[in-house]
Amino acid sequence: MTLTRLEGTFPATSPGSTCVILNGTMTNTGATGTFGNYNGLGAALTHDAPVTVINIQGMITQIATGANFTSDNISNMTGYRCTIAHSGAGTITNINGFSCSMTTTGGAIGTYIGLNVAGSSSTSVTTKAGMLIGGFTGGSNNYGIWMASNTTDVGSGIAFGLTPDTYLWRGAINQLLTPGDWMLRHVLCSSVPTVSAGAGAGSSPTISITGTDHGFTVTLTTGTTATINATLFTVTFGATWTSSAPSIAWNAGNTVTAALYGSAGKVPFTSATSTSTTTFTSGTVALSDSTTYIFRFVAMR
Repeated sequence: MTLTRLEGTFPATSPGSTCVILNGTMTNTGATGTFGNYNGLGAALTHDAPVTVINIQGMITQIATGANFTSDNISNMTGYRCTIAHSGAGTITNINGFSCSMTTTGGAIGTYIGLNVAGSSSTSVTTKAGMLIGGFTGGSNNYGIWMASNTTDVGSGIAFGLTPDTYLWRGAINQLLTPGDWMLRHVLCSSVPTVSAGAGAGSSPTISITGTDHGFTVTLTTGTTATINATLFTVTFGATWTSSAPSIAWNAGNTVTAALYGSAGKVPFTSATSTSTTTFTSGTVALSDSTTYIFRFVAMR
């Protein structure tokens, strides 16, 4: 049996029934037995009786095509659609196309899922997406997905796997964490560093830099009277590293630079690194004048 009510309040008193409420309330406080479904649209559903209910559903809809649908077409099939238009001069504090919240002080709950999108194995669908989000522009702050929590654990992150075993979450400002290892094909960087020569490179040297903050090459042609224990050059990162300075490693980019390893005291070194710069310094023996050296660097943290 199905009970349908367009407004008002009524008790569900028939075991095994389906109660459908449109713009009303339904309260069960005394019926016994097993109820099939409570379905509501614009409704307040309250179950306060010691009986079993198969489903309590705030809104349910089913859309299907039949065998006679052969030659025509349907542009869109939408189970739930919300369109909001605001053209008045008044202020709206919040607009929620879909809002779900949970508060519980009762017995145990197995799983709480705010939005559950079932997967699909159909091969007749060209493109599938569990969630499609359009671009947001024009606001002071625009986000496709906003994880609105300042907690620093997986509770504010993303879990992967049918039985979750891989996680990604916010560790701090501008920082993502995972409890395991990162496996990446390549690390790409768009921040471009700059370089300036110091006294250790001699008088009127020429210097250039290519690459990104993660990996860059410095080509230095020394001037005259290169000096010892002095700055050869300083690299300024295109973007400041967050939290702490990166680790810097380098190797030779030509045979002249590689030969420095066999010259006692002539090997330069990274003397200082901050979140914004790294400084390369000459050793106890000066570099040769008017000579081109190539240094290749990797910066990681």
